[in-house]
Amino acid sequence: MTKWLCLSLLLMLLVSPSLAFSRDEAGIADSFVINSQTDLLLFFELEGSFTPKMEEGIQNGIPVTFSFFVELLEQQSNHSVPLLSKSFRHTIVYDILKDQYKVTLSERNGQELSYGDFSQAKRRMAMVSDFKIIPLATLKPEASYTVRIRSSLAKKGLPSQFNEMVTLLKLWDFQTDWQEFSFVVPKAIPIPEGGRVQ
Repeated sequence: MTKWLCLSLLLMLLVSPSLAFSRDEAGIADSFVINSQTDLLLFFELEGSFTPKMEEGIQNGIPVTFSFFVELLEQQSNHSVPLLSKSFRHTIVYDILKDQYKVTLSERNGQELSYGDFSQAKRRMAMVSDFKIIPLATLKPEASYTVRIRSSLAKKGLPSQFNEMVTLLKLWDFQTDWQEFSFVVPKAIPIPEGGRVQ
């Protein structure tokens, strides 16, 4: 007769902590979690990852891939218990003939999105939304959890014609520090059948 109320407003102010990176460095920002009816969902953005030289390379048709790493830990009395570790990639490539930027999202089964505007393509490249961390059924009510996030430039997987670009890749290279935030799962609150949280 009841369904569980969305936890999105109850997950204890899941805004990211103060950013520990400068505007000249890549870092994770605006991270938080909410939930669907079945899964815990993660949102965040990668800031400061595109340098002018990297943008120039993309405009010349060089594919660029960002790797993302997500960990979930359960906080117990005096220690943390790792529950899962996931990774995925975003790749951007410019099609010079079509004058379009293609962004591929591995966490969405390789979904490809096309953009005519470079700024929009870069924003999507650096944005993670609705990433399924774990089913809600596996989380314990009133337990504390920590989410850790990191990103880096992926050096593997470049087409063979770009293998000689080691020096250029070093100029583009970045790896963010781990950013983490914690939350407490509230007690489940029932709402009427067919009820919907807006």
